[in-house]
Amino acid sequence: MNTMGIIVKDQFGYGAPNLKGKIIDENKKIITSFQLNKLGIGRFSFMPKVNANYTAIINNNGKEIKISFIDTIKTAGVLLKVARNETHALVSLATNKSSITDIKNKKLKLVFHDGFKLQTIDLEFESTLSITKKIPFKNLPKGITIFTLFDAYNNTLAERLFFNYEGLKIIKSTITSSNKNDSLINVHLKYSKENTVGFNNISVTALPQKTKSYQKNANIISQTLIQPYIRGVIENGGYYFTNINAQKKYDLDNLLITQGWSSYNWYTIFKANNSLEHQQEKGISIKVNIPKIEKESTYLVHNVSNKPPQSIEFKEAVQSFQMYQYYPQNKENLYISKVGKKGGLFQPTLYVQYFPSNVPNLNKPFKIINPSKNYFSQEVFTLANNFENLNKIQVLDEIIITANLEEKRIESIKNKSFGRIYLIDEFDRNQTLANFLSGKSGLSARDNFKTNKFEVYNRTADGVPLMILDGYQVANDQLFYYWLDVVDYIEVNSTTSIGFASGRGGTINIVTDPFKFSKKRSTVRKFEFPLTFSKPEKFYVPKYQSYTNQFYKEYGVVDWLPLNKIDENGHLELNIANAPLNNIKLFIEGVTEDGTFIFEEKTIQIK
Repeated sequence: MNTMGIIVKDQFGYGAPNLKGKIIDENKKIITSFQLNKLGIGRFSFMPKVNANYTAIINNNGKEIKISFIDTIKTAGVLLKVARNETHALVSLATNKSSITDIKNKKLKLVFHDGFKLQTIDLEFESTLSITKKIPFKNLPKGITIFTLFDAYNNTLAERLFFNYEGLKIIKSTITSSNKNDSLINVHLKYSKENTVGFNNISVTALPQKTKSYQKNANIISQTLIQPYIRGVIENGGYYFTNINAQKKYDLDNLLITQGWSSYNWYTIFKANNSLEHQQEKGISIKVNIPKIEKESTYLVHNVSNKPPQSIEFKEAVQSFQMYQYYPQNKENLYISKVGKKGGLFQPTLYVQYFPSNVPNLNKPFKIINPSKNYFSQEVFTLANNFENLNKIQVLDEIIITANLEEKRIESIKNKSFGRIYLIDEFDRNQTLANFLSGKSGLSARDNFKTNKFEVYNRTADGVPLMILDGYQVANDQLFYYWLDVVDYIEVNSTTSIGFASGRGGTINIVTDPFKFSKKRSTVRKFEFPLTFSKPEKFYVPKYQSYTNQFYKEYGVVDWLPLNKIDENGHLELNIANAPLNNIKLFIEGVTEDGTFIFEEKTIQIK
């Protein structure tokens, strides 16, 4: 008995819901019938005959659609079937009388894995035409398991995808309070403490209660656990993980039968001398080549978004050195200086290679379908027309505002400071950090040429201050004979060490701008990253002409909070932009350190 999946889609890529159909042979005899679910997916079972032709007939609004299938029916082989009961996956091998003579007492191997852990079961047919193994769900990984049947020569005979719901944790919250003031809506949610300890992140979308705009074909669970194993697009992926029951497990199994795939080839895996063609990528890896080799050399690599500045020293001749896990953002560049014997900075002669250096063209177009459309009702037709007009752009006259931007920048720096700001001018750039600081704000500083370290003491605070360079705490040997060529300003704070381990001497915060000041003197060389990462953009809440009309209630936005953390006690506090509404709806998705998913909707009554 063969089980076959069937999926029917319209010209837009949406499943044709709830259609009925039947399978007939060449004599127009009905062999079996079937009905699709609301996503246009179903299955049927039948036992095909050799040299027979079969046709699927689907009734679509009174019109019959005929599809012929099964070009070749094989008389011998093995079927791999996977079913489920309450606690086990039931894996069955089935053959027929034509095949049993050839495969009887021959070794077969059932392999099942999730891409990480692989398990095997040795099998062989003896006197019966079927074998069934019960595998407890607790012995299978959470999510997708791929079952593959091999013969004794590692030839693939059959493969099947199965989804294990056991161990899938989806937690919900309770609302403990919600309050509203002039500018914010404050909401407190409570989650179970045992599932939220450690790292977690929650994304929250706040919309009017009657919204129609939050309709997606995927949620965080379907995109993570099933999309990688699906050929094509999943329609309404969240359906399989909302109010989970036996019907939804059955429907997901049908999706895997019809669209499931594995992104590898067992023949290639078993092939001799198989090597890893592509290394795992962790950010951008950098190889710095040194054309002019010296017996000893030191280089200063200036900071980028995720890396503090670092001094790299070699006591022997080297042709190159490597740096790893760089994550430059937007148009950020790499700056490197050569450190002279007396600590001065010079422009080095280097050339740099990056991995990866480009994004390969996969030539695999990925089709995307939008959620099924909701059409406007007749009484709000004019609002629908207004919605379409949002795409029209009104060009405003250009207004040029002249201001002293440098003065505003300096004022902003001073307003944010907790200490004394020293702006570095052209005269200051011709001296070292130690010379500049000595005598300022009660500081005593010098370059100790015996130890090759920068030494500083805060007499006012009676302690050694922490040294901060571009937001990172640095050791004093990194600041030995440190020239101020590229320094923008220095902040001396004698009383506090905000964001860092406390120190009696306060902090000295050095802020550089190599791009701005390197033009004055060639002390750095700039290298452009061929690839960079996008910096997260700040979300601004749209402004609307009316907060009471139907358009805002169905398609307006209240707020979006992408980064939120549940604390160690299971509490989540949200501060949402105020809106003139009595109720709002929160769409919450997230994940915790142990793989627990958060996927829920909450209606908040604003008091």
